[in-house]
Amino acid sequence: MSEYPEVATASTKLAVLEASGFSSLGYFPLPKSCWLDHCYQPMRSRFGAFQDCHGHSAAANDIVDAEQHEIGSYERFTVFVSYGFYIATRTAV
Repeated sequence: MSEYPEVATASTKLAVLEASGFSSLGYFPLPKSCWLDHCYQPMRSRFGAFQDCHGHSAAANDIVDAEQHEIGSYERFTVFVSYGFYIATRTAV
């Protein structure tokens, strides 16, 4: 909860949408490959160049460390957590 206080089940998130005046049209979890192959791996491959470009400054290193932590957490807990995509329409004005 310290990393992602908004983490919740899909049903909880759908209830939040509905309570906020939206009607669900659909939901699907994104496959692991979306994150591992198409987001995290390309990001990882550019960390060195990013740090070089910013002179390995403390700020650049902090960004890379935070992103590496994010990637590591996803890889470690992917059995328990995923990212979902929600499609909704506003029902209230």
